[in-house]
Amino acid sequence: MRRFYPYFIHLNIYRMRGVILANFKLLKTIPPMTKYISLICLLAFPLEFIDIYFMEKHLSLHSLASIDFSFWQPITCAFLHVSPEHISFNLAYFVLYGFFIENEMSKKWFTFFMLMSIIFSFILVQYTWSVNGYESERPLIGLSGVGYGLSASFLFIRNRNKSLLYLIVQIITFLGIASVFWECRYCLFSNCSSVDISDAAHLGGIIGGTIAAILYYNRFAQKKVANL
Repeated sequence: MRRFYPYFIHLNIYRMRGVILANFKLLKTIPPMTKYISLICLLAFPLEFIDIYFMEKHLSLHSLASIDFSFWQPITCAFLHVSPEHISFNLAYFVLYGFFIENEMSKKWFTFFMLMSIIFSFILVQYTWSVNGYESERPLIGLSGVGYGLSASFLFIRNRNKSLLYLIVQIITFLGIASVFWECRYCLFSNCSSVDISDAAHLGGIIGGTIAAILYYNRFAQKKVANL
């Protein structure tokens, strides 16, 4: 029994070391921009528990009509999250599509995709607030608008590796985007009075990501024709 106990501990330590090394290798495969933005979100997450007043007043997104609005808020609000479930879902979504898109394109285009998602998400959120009245809403935070923008861009990727995983992710992506359009159908065809502000941010991100993907592939096609 004395000899078995140390061996058992040694075996578990060896297995744990293997798990840690495997996770470290997996982390190294994540593209740099995706990795750095995810780390910023993780580092900013404790702000919810340290000083929620500062987070909501200065870093979260407010309406243009509000005295609390600042020009940096459309960017800073994306790095903030309100709960472990919120940040877990958003980062899983972001890392999944960031892995596919940033590996397929350059850092410059990946950054452009994110900025387009942020811009159109901001526009649609502000429009929704102008219709609904800002007073009834809390400031907006979260990376989901960017995540949905990248998911829309993902549908345009001409990945050479048509694996089963790639096909499954495409189907899930299509269903996710279709659900956002269903939730925002009133905003598209009548008014925004019944649309949740987060759905407006998701829809704006999808529009921005789609436009960015079209611009990317138009330029890619022009370069291909020029090289012929």
